[in-house]
Amino acid sequence: MPDKLKTKGNRKDKKKVTIVGENTGEVKTDSSGRPYVMVLESTTSVNKGDTLYVKNKDISDGYLRGGDYRAKKIGQNKYTIK
Repeated sequence: MPDKLKTKGNRKDKKKVTIVGENTGEVKTDSSGRPYVMVLESTTSVNKGDTLYVKNKDISDGYLRGGDYRAKKIGQNKYTIK
């Protein structure tokens, strides 16, 4: 396989990660009203302190429900649930 294709595939894969809901803190909202949580423990895909924007359907009792979530990187240390 040509190196150009390998690099492109690797770069694409780094933008998609799996995040575990149990490793996140309490849901907060940003200045525009979007709900988010902070990652509390570093894992192989995200670091402690990273921001994860969540959907209202995934929130229960002020926290992100437990489980694995597919997320997409939208900026430096920022992700959104797909």
